[in-house]
Amino acid sequence: MVSFVPSLHSPFGTGVVMGDTGSSSTAAGDYYSLTRGEANSLEPGKRPRSTLQTTLVMNDGQPL
Repeated sequence: MVSFVPSLHSPFGTGVVMGDTGSSSTAAGDYYSLTRGEANSLEPGKRPRSTLQTTLVMNDGQPL
């Protein structure tokens, strides 16, 4: 089972199209910071804010 989250953040996302699929990569990762100590930095033990969320619904072990 696969869940796709169409969240481009900016027009056309990264502008990179994946092969000949016609799907572009998202740019939502630019919400994160690599600067230590910032509120949304990627550091061990932290849970940076993210708006991306998927829901997979199951019923008796089968996709519903």
